[in-house]
Amino acid sequence: MSTVLFILGVVFMVLAIGVSIALHEVGHLVPAKLFGLRVPQYMIGFGKTLFSFKRGETQYGIKMLPLGGYISMVGMYPPRPAAEGEAGAPRKKP
Repeated sequence: MSTVLFILGVVFMVLAIGVSIALHEVGHLVPAKLFGLRVPQYMIGFGKTLFSFKRGETQYGIKMLPLGGYISMVGMYPPRPAAEGEAGAPRKKP
């Protein structure tokens, strides 16, 4: 009986941590969407994706290790400088 209770306790803690992470990431997702940023992904956990679905432009999912989470936002980082020869790269003076 104590083994079953231990396993249930571990499962409960993993779920509680997952819910805590999900709420934390919602704190990033909601303001990003309110300010008009495009959010392609909202994921809970790291590693392989266990379950995901797409609603609108955002893919929501749960990954294998529930030890964190992330959202990806378009516009979060400035674009990298264009390399020489690419479109938009500054020209060298002759």
